[in-house]
Amino acid sequence: MSSTLFSSFALRGLTFVISLIIVQLGRHTFMLMALARHNRDNFVNFVRITVWAVVESGFWIAGGIAGQVGTRMALWGAAIAILNLAPAVRFWLPGLGASDTRTWDVEGHHFSERCGLFIIIALGESILVTGAAFGQTDWGAPAIAAFASAFVSTLAMWWLYFDVGAERAARRLAADADPGRMARLAYTYFHMPIVAGIIVTAASDEMALAHPLGRAGTAEIICLLGGPALYLFGNLIFKRTNSRYFPLSHLVGLGLLALTLPFAWQLSPLILSLAATGALIIVAIWEMRSLKDTRASLRE
Repeated sequence: MSSTLFSSFALRGLTFVISLIIVQLGRHTFMLMALARHNRDNFVNFVRITVWAVVESGFWIAGGIAGQVGTRMALWGAAIAILNLAPAVRFWLPGLGASDTRTWDVEGHHFSERCGLFIIIALGESILVTGAAFGQTDWGAPAIAAFASAFVSTLAMWWLYFDVGAERAARRLAADADPGRMARLAYTYFHMPIVAGIIVTAASDEMALAHPLGRAGTAEIICLLGGPALYLFGNLIFKRTNSRYFPLSHLVGLGLLALTLPFAWQLSPLILSLAATGALIIVAIWEMRSLKDTRASLRE
């Protein structure tokens, strides 16, 4: 699947989706065999999951066969929509109904650790992309400043997720009476904008490195400001699931990015990158100082 990923919209689309389906249905088949005599509730849950995966697979295969890129994108988009709709409706099926999230066997600390490692991988990949782009540019002052901004923004994103929010959410998940519900909301849907924000920010860093000076275009502005905004928004709603309030620091960070937008077309990609990184640093320092008591209690 990895070897065909970059040519999945060209000649190897069908090979890509067959590999994907083998992984998906192979995992579900194993779980059905493992749970059949040991956990009736979760066995029925995986029956539901498998049926949804079979329906989803039809769209993946149809997209892999389709010759037009637009048709392939539409069919694969439908498959992704089914994939994300299924947990929201609790894998409802005619006759079986919807599953009860309280029967989803979620081990809080392990589950949150897996998701945290996924965030680390995404941040690490963004550093690799930025480093590769930096290695192909002239090492003048603007490029060095853009690279420094990109690296510091990655550190700030790491800090914003792992300083307090990750551990607090892990403990809340482990103690929750309905961990399946929280796992579906906080660690499935709410992690999507977090990862998307990392990806868009990495793309914007590459843009700033390639053309640090001159006025930024619309695509560059969307990425340079939208990536950090998406990341802050994802963390905002993720942290709200394990706190009584939306974090004010994140709301202020989003406000700072919004205030930059009216002037963005007059600024260079480098200045926009520095401004976005500055907003992330302000949010990180604010949260670090405002939650010092929470941090101390989590370290005990």
